Amino acid sequence: MRDEAREKPGDPPVGDPGIGGRDEMNIAEFPITLLADRAPKGQRRIEYADRIFDPGTGREIDRRLVISAPEEYGLPTAIDDDVILALIQLTRRQNGFARPEVHFTRLQLIDLLGWPDKGRSYDRIAASLDRWASTYLKYENAWWDNEGRRWTSGGFHIIDSYKLGDGRAPGGRASRCRVVWGREFFKSCQAGYLKGLDYDLYIRLTSHPARRMYRFLDKRFYHKPEWEFELRDFAFEHVGLSRTYRDAGKIKEKLRRGIEELEQVGFLEPLPPEERFVKQGRRWVIRMARAREGTTEEPPPEVGSDPMVQVLVDRGVTVSSAVELVARHSPEAISRQVEAFDWLVSREDRRIRLSPAGYLVESIRKDFAPPRGFASRADREARRQQVEDLFSQAHQERLRERERVARENADREAVARFWDALGPEERSRIDEQALAAADTEVAASYRTMTPASLKAVFFRDTIRDPYILGLIREGRPSGEEPPSGGGPPS
Repeated sequence: MRDEAREKPGDPPVGDPGIGGRDEMNIAEFPITLLADRAPKGQRRIEYADRIFDPGTGREIDRRLVISAPEEYGLPTAIDDDVILALIQLTRRQNGFARPEVHFTRLQLIDLLGWPDKGRSYDRIAASLDRWASTYLKYENAWWDNEGRRWTSGGFHIIDSYKLGDGRAPGGRASRCRVVWGREFFKSCQAGYLKGLDYDLYIRLTSHPARRMYRFLDKRFYHKPEWEFELRDFAFEHVGLSRTYRDAGKIKEKLRRGIEELEQVGFLEPLPPEERFVKQGRRWVIRMARAREGTTEEPPPEVGSDPMVQVLVDRGVTVSSAVELVARHSPEAISRQVEAFDWLVSREDRRIRLSPAGYLVESIRKDFAPPRGFASRADREARRQQVEDLFSQAHQERLRERERVARENADREAVARFWDALGPEERSRIDEQALAAADTEVAASYRTMTPASLKAVFFRDTIRDPYILGLIREGRPSGEEPPSGGGPPS
């Protein structure tokens, strides 16, 4: 569908790693496992693909993900997807994605997954890590590089290595284990391509399709609350339903349980089947809308009463680091560095690409000098005000000049109308009155002026017209005797 093709990769910042759950958005977009509990015998490869509009290049691109695994361990399954998501939560809680190694006990992981504390659960973790360490993911225009802000291609293992303690030995339930994330996957986490996730709700979901739909739709609903997808594209490429279901009725049946579960928990807006599944020509469309009062909205961080802590948290700094910085540095110093940081972000400066929040923390602690070319908000405001003042002053001068010219034009027109309405005798009388009323020096200059043409213009502009304008403004009749002095024009 066109709506789906316009999906954009940008999502909200994740905030503090100690609050709420997290999901890496590349693996929320495409499944990285089978949807079943086990792979069909002999299957060693899964493929997902779609086509989207890429705003960066201004054209549509084909995205493709190929997942392959050796026969010995098999392809990852829906349970293995849960293990990866649980390990993301452990990494977030343990080090906020500062390091690729995460240490845990199998009991911790079992509790996080909601599995029973039994031998089978311990074995499942070991089998899952074997699969992930041997599974190869190949992305073709389908891996979003959040540092470079572009779609990329490449291949990697999501887990580089792992080490397990003996969970069944004496005290083994608390034995330490370690997983090291693959470089490319962990790089994406560090670059902030993470989204908030209600992990408690995710664990409460009982069906694999519901969990898969929840992660995908929760990512898409950030852009808008309602979506339409081509049914097969949605089911096969983003939920991971087996392509053996060729009939639309069978596909709808396989999705229905998960949809109903998401409706029951308040994530999806309930719709009758005829509105959920709509036939358009020869294809079926599925409609999805976020519930108006869903239960998956992430609560705001508990950051205390100091708003400066929230300012830092909003830029990816952990709550603990933000609290420590606010306690040690003045609000002015923090605001200065935050403003410079925001300026660097707007310019996509390479200094902040690797770890934006880390750069911000370091800049506050070491009081970095302003970057070259940076102007503070106060400086920008002062310059803006100066420009506005200059503009306003020039504007006012233009308005005054315009008004002056308009007045002069109106005066000339009034004088012309007055003069045109006079007869010859009245005009002679006005000339005599104007000269008599003129300043002595002006009258003397007039009498000595040559040639006659220049003398006539001088008399009109300097003596007669000002006199007539005075009569008009005073409302004095033209035949009234002038003040003494002067004499008739000569």
